[in-house]
Amino acid sequence: MMGDRRGWVCRGLACWVMACAAAVADAEDLQVVQQEQQQAAEKLRQQQIDQQAKHLQSLVMPTLQAELELVRKTCGSLPSEARKKIVAAGNAAVQTVARQVAERQMGGQGGGALDTKKVIRDAVAAVVKPHATAEEFAAYDRERAARIARRNRAARLLIVNKVDGELQLSQAQREKIEADLESRWDAAWQRELDDTGGMIINNRPPAPDFADKCIAPHLDERQRADWKTWCEQAGWSRMGQQTGWNFDGMLGMQPDPWWSR
Repeated sequence: MMGDRRGWVCRGLACWVMACAAAVADAEDLQVVQQEQQQAAEKLRQQQIDQQAKHLQSLVMPTLQAELELVRKTCGSLPSEARKKIVAAGNAAVQTVARQVAERQMGGQGGGALDTKKVIRDAVAAVVKPHATAEEFAAYDRERAARIARRNRAARLLIVNKVDGELQLSQAQREKIEADLESRWDAAWQRELDDTGGMIINNRPPAPDFADKCIAPHLDERQRADWKTWCEQAGWSRMGQQTGWNFDGMLGMQPDPWWSR
């Protein structure tokens, strides 16, 4: 009797051990399947990113072409070897920013607004500096600074004009907002230049809510209420990470033959 009981216990224990082992094996198999599915999904995502990045390169390439033209006009004595290095650095920067934008579009994590133009221009400038003469690089640097100043000024005017069009500002309000924008200017606010196509969100143009601290304090009660509604319904911040595609007027332009000599 005792032996039968012990045998039953042993058989029961063996069955339990086997069941546990089977459960562990099933869990491990499931984990392997899940890992394979995740790897397949990530591989597909990477393929989609690669494809999108190639497409985006054509959109950011005009920024490089514009920068190369500025270099050619201001640094005409650059030797042939230096020109090749500059073009290579510019092309690498184009590929980098196109990849970064594609990753963001495919669900990747961004680290703030991406200024594609700045990345490309800075990459070119970094290679130009050690190869250009001091006088030529100074001329190039002056033109770069002047371009930034012009773009900042244009963006401020666009912001003021847009706010005026929606909220009907007085002349005094326009002047105060523009002055406040200039004194607190953030280079990222050049994104307003990207609204060249007349974008519409909920029947209104994108609100420059990124500059709220320069706008809201100068509005009256009625305007402030409308400004709040506008920002909630159609603010730039509602559109997520911003990446500009302002083409610098160079779309489709090829590098001057000077770069290949």
